[in-house]
Amino acid sequence: MARRLPGILLAVLAAISPIHSQRDFGAGVPQVRPVAALLTAVKEADEEQLKMVFSQKVKQQFDREGWDKALRTYQDMFKKEFGDYRLQDFSFGFNGDDSRGTVSVAHKGRALPGLRVVNETNEWKIDER
Repeated sequence: MARRLPGILLAVLAAISPIHSQRDFGAGVPQVRPVAALLTAVKEADEEQLKMVFSQKVKQQFDREGWDKALRTYQDMFKKEFGDYRLQDFSFGFNGDDSRGTVSVAHKGRALPGLRVVNETNEWKIDER
């Protein structure tokens, strides 16, 4: 039993850790899905997917300004900040409750500002620009 305790302890610590790797995002951390989807949408120039990641409040702002402009802005910003990035370069965490919180993001180990997320009709959405 003593030999198994460290392995169990490591598994528990990994499960409660505030930072989850991209590998964990689909299984245990639904709050980070819109952030990962944002990175993918921008990388793949997928305007339709981009529309799906934001809260209604933010969507209304982009509807007025134009989604093509929003996509170009994110592409320019991400290219400058991350270069030719891969999703595997990022790690994520979540701090909040069942309705809202902040997704922490790190790129290649470097912490970035968190993103506010909200739960809208059982789907997590980014609630800021």
